[in-house]
Amino acid sequence: MQVTPGEQLAFEEELIGGRGTFTENGVIYSSIKGEKIEDPKTRMISVKGKEFEVVKPGDVVVGIVGSISRQVASIESVTPEDKLKSYPSIKTFLRISELSNSYAESMRSFITIGDIIKAKIIEVKTLGIYLTIKQPELGVVRAYCTNCKSELTLRGRLLICSECGAKQQRKMALPSNNISAPQ
Repeated sequence: MQVTPGEQLAFEEELIGGRGTFTENGVIYSSIKGEKIEDPKTRMISVKGKEFEVVKPGDVVVGIVGSISRQVASIESVTPEDKLKSYPSIKTFLRISELSNSYAESMRSFITIGDIIKAKIIEVKTLGIYLTIKQPELGVVRAYCTNCKSELTLRGRLLICSECGAKQQRKMALPSNNISAPQ
């Protein structure tokens, strides 16, 4: 039987999770796409297929802001920053509380739909991956005008659109060489 990442396979009381699986709250899930295999002798369940490197907190990823609601943004096309790993396509989210160390009233004052962001994974759950852009080196790496969709150019602390002249603000990622070491 073919299974996909995140699909429930069994309970820990019934079987032992093997290759291509992970366990959360006593439930065994598939971590990869492939063929479900149950071994009645060893009481082990595994998935045979293409292995993905495990997504883990601390990984830095790049993605596109797909949609924004009041409290959360959906991030699409998430890929590892180093591009040497391949992640299964899992829903990825950025909560309003992970935009800044201070109070954030609106998601749209930090990011907008279509922006490309650099973020760090803080949580991996069955429902999806959760990101943060609180650190100075994380945030928007490429921004687009909300009026005409042209790429914005950073001038000082403002983003300027060369097409329509709009001035906008985002939480931009600082290049690593511009970040001072903590004192």
